[in-house]
Amino acid sequence: MKRIIYKTDNGVSIIVPSPNWTGTMEELASKDVPSGAEHYIVDASSIPTDRKYRMFWEIKNGMVEVNQTKANQAEAE
Repeated sequence: MKRIIYKTDNGVSIIVPSPNWTGTMEELASKDVPSGAEHYIVDASSIPTDRKYRMFWEIKNGMVEVNQTKANQAEAE
């Protein structure tokens, strides 16, 4: 299953298409991704399943990754 990811001021947003969606992922992106936001269509399996550090997710090279430096700093506080 595919997902749409894009960067926001607060991190990363993920759009999960409804099972009833009959359009393409690009059509969904043009409908739901904010104007001007760069987005990527990715496999759901490429998104981290551990949500513990979700607030530290970033998009790098079209992939969702945890900013480990920020996560480590948060753990130390």
